[in-house]
Amino acid sequence: MKRTAVIFILICALLNSCTAPAPAPKTEEPDAPAIEAPAKEPIAEPALEPAPAPETHETETIIPEVRSNGGYFVGVGDKIWFRHYLDESYDSTVLFAGFTDTESAGESDLWYYDTKGDALVDALPDYGGIGGLWYSGDGFFIRRHNSEGTGLYHLDLDGKIKYWGEYDVCGASDDTRCVAVKGWTDNTCKCAIIKDAKEEIPLAIDSNRVNFAGFAGAHSLWHVDGSIFSADNDTGELIKIGDLPAPEYDIYSAELGEPVVDGDTFYVLLGWYAGTGHFLQDCALLTGNAAEEGSLHEIELSEGSYYERPYLDYNAATKTLSIVEKYDGLVELSEVMDGDLILWTDSENSMTLIENFIPETPYEEGGYFIQCAERIGDAVYMTVAGAVREPEEDIGWRTAYSLTHMTYLRVPVRDGAEPEYFFENGYIVSDMDDVLYAFTGAWVPVVSETEGDRSPVNASPEDGIFILDNGTITVRLGEYENVFKFTEPMWLGTYTLIGKSDNGETCCCFFKDDYMWCTVREFYGDESSSWSVGCK
Repeated sequence: MKRTAVIFILICALLNSCTAPAPAPKTEEPDAPAIEAPAKEPIAEPALEPAPAPETHETETIIPEVRSNGGYFVGVGDKIWFRHYLDESYDSTVLFAGFTDTESAGESDLWYYDTKGDALVDALPDYGGIGGLWYSGDGFFIRRHNSEGTGLYHLDLDGKIKYWGEYDVCGASDDTRCVAVKGWTDNTCKCAIIKDAKEEIPLAIDSNRVNFAGFAGAHSLWHVDGSIFSADNDTGELIKIGDLPAPEYDIYSAELGEPVVDGDTFYVLLGWYAGTGHFLQDCALLTGNAAEEGSLHEIELSEGSYYERPYLDYNAATKTLSIVEKYDGLVELSEVMDGDLILWTDSENSMTLIENFIPETPYEEGGYFIQCAERIGDAVYMTVAGAVREPEEDIGWRTAYSLTHMTYLRVPVRDGAEPEYFFENGYIVSDMDDVLYAFTGAWVPVVSETEGDRSPVNASPEDGIFILDNGTITVRLGEYENVFKFTEPMWLGTYTLIGKSDNGETCCCFFKDDYMWCTVREFYGDESSSWSVGCK
C-alpha cells in the first residue's frame, strides 16, 4: 500500500485527542467500490387511533439550523460565528504552523457575519477562548483560560456564562441538544453528556484510555481500551457493543473515524496508525447497533479501498457505503502546501475557487499556511496565517514557525472567486501600489537605533530607504546595504510589512502618513543584532 509522507499528515498528530484526525490532502486515487450495507428488516407500523386534541399548547423550542458545528466558523441560522484573536494571542512559535490548535491564553472577541444583511458584528467583545466553537442550548460551549484556570464554559448569546469544569467538548449531536465531553480529575479520566446546556449526565467509564467516537440515534459511542461502548444520552447507561479486531502488530494505535449513522445503526472505519508521523497501516469497516449489546461486527473490505485518510459515504436510500478520500465541502490546495484553492463538491468532482492562491510552498522559508477552511452555505470561510521559519525552535524533523499575522476571509463558492477580507490585518496577495504610492523614491535617514539606543544620523545623499516599483526595498546606511523583497508581502498590521533579503536577514517596515521606519536584523552565526532607520 503506497504511502505518501506529506506535512499535512504530520500536522494531524497535533489535533485534539477527542476527535478523529483531519484528512490530509492527497493526489487522486482510483474510484473506490461501493459496499452494500446489511439490509434492515422492515418494521410493521401499528395502527394508531387519532389522538385527542390537546387542551393547551406549549411553546416548542425552535433549534436553528447549525452547520459546521465544532469548527472555527459555525453557521447558526443566517449568522456565521467565529472567534477573532489578536495576533499576539497566539503562541509565539508553533510546530508545523498550526497556530489555531495551540493553547492560547490571549483575549479574543466573538464575532458573526450576517449573511442576510452582509454585515460584520462584534457581538461579544473581550472574550477569551481557544479551539472550535460548539453550539448547543442557545449558545456556545468553548474552552477558555482565565485567572482561575482553564476549563469549559457555556456562553449564552446574551452574554451569560456558566462554568462546566475541566472538560473538552468532543462532539455534538446532529440536533445540537447533546454534547459529549471528556476531562481529567486527579489523573482520572471522566466523561459525560451535557444536554441542552443545562444537565450533566456522568458516564461510568472506568478507564483512562477512552476517546469519543460519535453519536448514533439517542446514544453516544465511546472507544474504551479495545472495545466500543454505547451510552444512553438521557440516562448515561452503558452497554458494550463489542470488541475491536486486533491489529497485526501491537505497536499500532487504533483510532475510529467519524461514523455514518442510520437511526441506531452505525458504520465506522477503524484505522491502525504507526510512528510519530501517524501513518495509516491498515483499516477495517465495522457496523453495529448503538442500542443492542454485542452487535458489533466487521464487514469485509475490498482491495484498493484504502486511502491515507479514508472516509465513509453512506447513501441511506440505497443502503450502500463507499470509502472515499474526497468529500463534499473539503477545501484544500492543489499542491498540498501551495497552488490553487480547490473545493470538492462530492467524492469525484471539484471546482477551483482561486487560482494560485498560495504561490509558493511555505515549508522551507515560511509564507502562508491555511489554518482552517470550512464551507458554510454559498461561501468558504477561512483563516490563513502568515509565518516565518524559526529553525532554532525545530524539534528533530518537525519544523517550527512564528506568526506574523492571521487573516480572516470569505470566499464565495464560484469559479474565479475574489476573496473578501473581514479585517485589514492581513492579505494573501497585494500589489502594494496603493500602500507604497507616497513612498516611491529615495528617503534620507534621520535617526538610527542600535540595541534600543537612538541617535541622529549624518546621512550622505546615497543613504536612505529606496522603494522600487517591483516591490523591493533597499535599506542603505553607511557601509551597510541590503535589498528586501516584498513582492509577496506578509502584513503585520494595516501598514506594516516584513520581508527577507537573499542572505536571510529580515526587515520590518512601518508606514504611517509621511513617516516610515525600518528595522533590520542582521545574523552572525547563532547571534544577531538589529538597527533601525526612520524617514520622513
